Amino acid sequence: MGIIVHDSYQMTNGLVVSDYYINIDDIHIFKSDDVYSVSLKYKSFIDKNARDTDKKPFCEMNLILSTTTFENIGTQIYDEVKKRFENYTDCI
Repeated sequence: MGIIVHDSYQMTNGLVVSDYYINIDDIHIFKSDDVYSVSLKYKSFIDKNARDTDKKPFCEMNLILSTTTFENIGTQIYDEVKKRFENYTDCI
């Protein structure tokens, strides 16, 4: 499960890509008192096939979020990542 981002992204080599695939990876969850802290990486690939065939991502970003409920934690994580993009489609 991931998202396809339709926004344009300019890579360090100057190429511009759109309709690229975002995968969420390396999730760590810690609990302190009544707050869950979630640390994760989301990785950008040219397309889903690039991710499925173990190609290197062209971008990796870290994200930390805090929540008071563990309920629907997967949805909370995806919703937080989606806030970083204007145009996207869920890729199930």
